[in-house]
Amino acid sequence: MPITPSLHLEPVSDDEFAIIDKAVMLCAYAVHNKFGRLYDERIYENDLAARLRVEGFDVHTQGPVLMTHGGFQKTYYLDLVVNHMLYELKVVATLTGDHDVTSLSRDQTTFRRHLDVLLTHTKLKGIQWINLSHSQVEITTVEMGVLAKE
Repeated sequence: MPITPSLHLEPVSDDEFAIIDKAVMLCAYAVHNKFGRLYDERIYENDLAARLRVEGFDVHTQGPVLMTHGGFQKTYYLDLVVNHMLYELKVVATLTGDHDVTSLSRDQTTFRRHLDVLLTHTKLKGIQWINLSHSQVEITTVEMGVLAKE
């Protein structure tokens, strides 16, 4: 199945991952503290991207990935790519199995070594992130009152 990403993606080392992910998490906390939990996903995405650009990262949002097979063709969109790290952003009331499948599917189709899923939960009033790294799944939830201050 041919896969045509609009961005050049390459694996990141564990050290690069740690640096990028720390910055993304700190910026995500700041975004969540600023906006809370009730806005559209695109608001969080745009503010997070702007903060990461100020920090000096190469950031892309909504990068298309075209998948074709025979007569089938579908374009998926990558929410956030930070220095070759792929982030899937969700603003949901609860996490469902569909969110996991979407993220795992994108991780495999774009051949990423690391994928993080940032979730803003309306019920949790906080951020949850899922780190898919080396076939391991690590889930961490941080409630609003515990988030880093801007």
